[in-house]
Amino acid sequence: MKRPIVYVIIVLLVTAFALLSLISWKEYQKPNMQSISHVSNNEPMKGASLSATVSLIPTLTPLFTPTPSILPPLFPGEGGIDVPVLLYHYISENPYKEDKVRSGLSTPPRVLDDQLKTLKSQGYSTITLDELGAFFDKKQLLPSKPLILTFDDGYVDFYTYAFPILTKYAMKGIAFLSTGLIGGGAYMTWKQVEEVGRSPFVAIGAHSVHHYALTKLNEESLTFEVTESKRVLEGHLGYPINWMAYPYGTFDERVARAVQAAGYIGSATTLPGAMQYRSRFLYLPRYRAGARSGVELVKFLEAK
Repeated sequence: MKRPIVYVIIVLLVTAFALLSLISWKEYQKPNMQSISHVSNNEPMKGASLSATVSLIPTLTPLFTPTPSILPPLFPGEGGIDVPVLLYHYISENPYKEDKVRSGLSTPPRVLDDQLKTLKSQGYSTITLDELGAFFDKKQLLPSKPLILTFDDGYVDFYTYAFPILTKYAMKGIAFLSTGLIGGGAYMTWKQVEEVGRSPFVAIGAHSVHHYALTKLNEESLTFEVTESKRVLEGHLGYPINWMAYPYGTFDERVARAVQAAGYIGSATTLPGAMQYRSRFLYLPRYRAGARSGVELVKFLEAK
């Protein structure tokens, strides 16, 4: 009589273990879009050593698993404003069609042209992050349909394609640059950075030095990444660098404190959303523009 009982216990234990494994796997697969310790699920990892090796061919590598946390609460009675921030990376066709991650980060020049032309025709006006800050400080008014355009990483195709298109439509954009990558491989040179940085249509922001995931760094390295990039950019451009964007969208409370301590007003994430609040300047949400047509992009923004 004891053997059947033993068999039943074994079967129950095996079943319970299988169920727990299945639940853990499903939880692992869930995206956590409200995480403060957040990572973009559409961006390949860059160099993992201090030498900041640049590769012309993007490679797919494992992504970080975010640690769940909640964004800080708004101040009592705090009001926000609807200002969509669009996120771009490559302004080019993807030459590596098998690289789906790169495809998700690419906006062909003709598409960007169509997007900006359509946005302008529909009454959208581009502003800078400094202008957004000035609005919250009650120093200036904003247009009726404000919009912010951001371009991460500083690829040379920003200079070749995005910069002329922004100039063509007299629309403003913010280029977030990793200083340790400038002049290497697929990235802009310092001469190009200084040229676009003098334009009335381009503002420059920091994107760390080596484009590391900042949540993985010790205090010394974290401080270096956020302070040195600011210092170097200001040295080349001659004006304050007030904003940055978290590499890979990874950040947590410790990283946000380091960014604030370095003297930045705020930092952009890859969390989705359009409402901007003064108390959340360190957690600015953005939407990926992608390869949507101009009409599709307007519909997307107005549906939010």
